[in-house]
Amino acid sequence: AVLMLAKIHDEILPTGERRFWIRGDEPFTEAGQQAIARRIHESIAAAKAWQPNLLTRGWDLTLEPHETARVVMELARYNLSETQPRYRTGAFRAVARSVMDGREGRYPTPLNVAEMAVEMLDPQPGERIMDCSSGTGTFLAMTAAHIFKKKLAAMGTTPEEATNEQIRQAQNETAAWAASNALGCDIDPFLAVASRMNLLFTTGNPGRVFRIDARTFPDGDLDGVEAARPAMPLGSMDMVLLNPWFSTQDTVSDTSILERYDLGNNWERDEEGGFRNTGNLSTGGVPPEVLFIERALQWVKPGTGRVGILLPDGLLGNPGDEYVRWWILRHCEVMASVDLPVEPFKVTVKEYGLTPALPSLLVLRRRSQEELINTEHPEYKVFMAVVDRAGVDARGNLLFQRAPDGEELVFDDEVIERVREGGEVEIRRTTRRNRRIHDELPLVAEKYKEFRATGEVRL
Repeated sequence: AVLMLAKIHDEILPTGERRFWIRGDEPFTEAGQQAIARRIHESIAAAKAWQPNLLTRGWDLTLEPHETARVVMELARYNLSETQPRYRTGAFRAVARSVMDGREGRYPTPLNVAEMAVEMLDPQPGERIMDCSSGTGTFLAMTAAHIFKKKLAAMGTTPEEATNEQIRQAQNETAAWAASNALGCDIDPFLAVASRMNLLFTTGNPGRVFRIDARTFPDGDLDGVEAARPAMPLGSMDMVLLNPWFSTQDTVSDTSILERYDLGNNWERDEEGGFRNTGNLSTGGVPPEVLFIERALQWVKPGTGRVGILLPDGLLGNPGDEYVRWWILRHCEVMASVDLPVEPFKVTVKEYGLTPALPSLLVLRRRSQEELINTEHPEYKVFMAVVDRAGVDARGNLLFQRAPDGEELVFDDEVIERVREGGEVEIRRTTRRNRRIHDELPLVAEKYKEFRATGEVRL
């Protein structure tokens, strides 16, 4: 992480002040390795001074000089300022593994799942976006990549065809967006840092990610609470995206947390076929994802705020959780429900020795106070989808599109290449015969946009 921070900082310096470079055979001699290590330690110190609030104590370079030299030799070849956010986010995932260890059933959200959710909710450059269980910052980083594409579109270009100057301008504008509009929080100090690092690596700005307990906010005694209160009060967000931990049997039974939530109480059926709050806390325990549904809705603006949340499929179907579904329908407009395949989640969690629950994505709009007063809501259509393939099998092997007889299909695809010659980047178009990964998630996002625009879906 500190090497990434140093690399990002190094690229904003004038050429003569940069330290992230190697000379000749330096990586292959002891004296050269020592020289590289000295430069990098100086670069890290300067980078920490540049972002004094990013890393907590204990984040230092622990590599030996020869190991540092090997890493620097690889990183020095790349120019992050010309690398687009989507690819930076993918590269950051390797670092995320060192801090996301599966504690409390937590693990990174698959990138293509996060990308689909962001495309469906379609955040705009003027909107404030939050992840109240930010983990390694995948949702925030993918939102930044989405904003980056919108910045390029406003210039009349695309990520594939943009010039380096347009890419830099869009990067700078995306960094400015992240500085004020990308917010997050996590109870784990290492994950809060990882989220900031992911945003910094993706956009050039760490956003505003705080170490707090989202369940008790605005109360609490963690070190980020004081700064978070004015930055992200409840009811102030345009959009909340989150993947709360739910791959666990643990429940929340702390009464100081439960008393803050409707869903922290026991519920019983009423005479009209609905449910009523008994007023008695559910001291036997409430699954954390249930509380996060209510907390995410509390954080968005009434009437317009929207939430995208990953939930275990059982919560949307188990008879014992019917009161949760009733509460959601009472307080929200359900915009979409997408059943997801478990395979990409299996790939993500297998290194932590966990078994993922069957996941679903729920997209919600918080009802206004006027809507809540009027308990009679008109019927409306809900977008629903079941995804069978998301690009990988349970072992992480890529899945390719196949014909009915099982043979892999090959397509003639137009490919746009960015070729550097003499310091200039040339855009070239060519046609290649390629296999296509069988990932239905982009199609779901496309069909959801069609549904929102027309009220119908063409198959």
